[in-house]
Amino acid sequence: VAEIKKDSRFADIDFKESEGDGKSFPRLSVKNRPEIVTLGTGTSDGNFKTGEYISPDQLQKWFDEKKDFVIIDMRNDYEHVVGHFENSILFPVDTFKEIPKQIENLEHLKDKTIVNVCTGGVRCEKASSYLLEKGFKNVHQLEGGMVRYLEKHPGKKFKGSLYVFDKRVVVNYDSPEQHVVIGRCKHCNVPSEKCENCSNLDCHKHLICCEECNEKFGLFCSDQCRKIVESKSLSVK
Repeated sequence: VAEIKKDSRFADIDFKESEGDGKSFPRLSVKNRPEIVTLGTGTSDGNFKTGEYISPDQLQKWFDEKKDFVIIDMRNDYEHVVGHFENSILFPVDTFKEIPKQIENLEHLKDKTIVNVCTGGVRCEKASSYLLEKGFKNVHQLEGGMVRYLEKHPGKKFKGSLYVFDKRVVVNYDSPEQHVVIGRCKHCNVPSEKCENCSNLDCHKHLICCEECNEKFGLFCSDQCRKIVESKSLSVK
């Protein structure tokens, strides 16, 4: 981080830091990508128009004042089920690039005050630009993403844990006394935050599966996936 900040081109990057065990990221990976996050609309990653930034403090003020606005969660469904803002709207998508196919479901919100949210704010840069392009009038994006909000306002309007793309999988910012698990096991519906991938490699869907159901049913998102893997195993034998 210190070396990158020596370069004037990167001096204003907002680096996110959180506690780990030193093994969360086993290696450093730097890649050249045509799109930072793939939306698939042909929009470049240049200086396009984006939604107005709203700080975590301002968002909390809106909550406190009961301002009329809508939060749209720009993350994937498996991230949302582990933790999210109260009453936020989620696109029913598995990946970010599916959002354009679902945009018609938000037509009734075009004249509403909208706040886009995501983990660190990157996806909202693209998403807010896309909403403006599609005729949405009053679009904001949470500055610094959920990470910055949770650092300042833990235990308030964000419920559950934050899904992260490293070996920790989920992190939470509130105290153990405040923390409420909102994730539910796919099989038995008990509160859980244990996220796993379906053992059917052709599916590999991310799901919440508690340890008891893991032992009882295995890591499968459905009976169909379990039967597929069992049949392949029998064929091999």
